[in-house]
Amino acid sequence: MKNLKVSWSILNAWSSGRRDEAMKMLAGIETIQTPAMKRGSKLHDYIASRKLKLIPEISDKAIFEDIQPEKSIWTNYFRVDLTDWLKLSMVVDVYDPENKLIIDWKSGSRRSTEHNKMQIYLYALGTEIATGTKIERGIYGAIKEFDGGVICNDYSIFKINDEKLELARNYAETIASEIYSFINKEE
Repeated sequence: MKNLKVSWSILNAWSSGRRDEAMKMLAGIETIQTPAMKRGSKLHDYIASRKLKLIPEISDKAIFEDIQPEKSIWTNYFRVDLTDWLKLSMVVDVYDPENKLIIDWKSGSRRSTEHNKMQIYLYALGTEIATGTKIERGIYGAIKEFDGGVICNDYSIFKINDEKLELARNYAETIASEIYSFINKEE
């Protein structure tokens, strides 16, 4: 194996000790969707299809995710080279080039501050590489269904700087190196 394509989900599963899960994702084996995962996808789709500005930081020029492979639409899906052997793929829920920010919606029961900041740093790094736009802020927005719609009832803003981008790059390369070594031993 010469190249490795990873996502946040793969890196996070591997680093959390869920190596079988990471290997299944790498192999393209679809994971079973739990009711919570289905609800989260539904909420993400609802926000994206309506381009809902759930927080005041979102400008009129914000770009919402839109993934429709059957129509060859891949808005905010980025696949970037981190090294000559490592590719990072990701979907950014909202990319706002005007305000130099990205947003990742979180639909679980945790508060926005309880999510791993490394994901937002990694997404900022990938977005910068893919778009050439310097990302200055990353936001986690906690969303939930409310009265037939969706609201963001809690959000956290994280400043993005070169130190955090380097931290994200090192994280990805370190975890991916472990995965790469494991796979090459198995072959």
